[in-house]
Amino acid sequence: MKKLRAIALLLIAVLSLGVLSSCSAETTETTVYLTIEAGDDVFYDNKVTVDVANPTVMNVIMEIMIADPDIPIVLNDAQDSIKDIGEYTEHEEEGIAYFWEYSINGVLPDNQTGGKANAQPVKEGDVIVYMYSSYDMTQAAG
Repeated sequence: MKKLRAIALLLIAVLSLGVLSSCSAETTETTVYLTIEAGDDVFYDNKVTVDVANPTVMNVIMEIMIADPDIPIVLNDAQDSIKDIGEYTEHEEEGIAYFWEYSINGVLPDNQTGGKANAQPVKEGDVIVYMYSSYDMTQAAG
């Protein structure tokens, strides 16, 4: 009888711990604020919540591509950065490179990620601004 009681108490303890651990399980949801803009054209300006562990800028972009397919986002061949959005395309013209880049909380990505959105982590509350930019390569050469 004592064995049965001990087993019953042990079973109750294990079940209780299982319930408690499931209640305290960390959520993987991360909410950030995203703006996608090209000059005066704003394609997106709102909060985005992603539900993945260790989210990246690319996870945020993929969430937008699913949630709002009307935004004509085209990823590069490696699927690690935005290449084009509508008429705002990645290209070079007369020594000027046009491209999409982003900042997180006002800071451009560091060299460790090479600016690749799939390698740049984000955290709760980050402000991501994707912007269409240009770079005069003739000025850099001189």
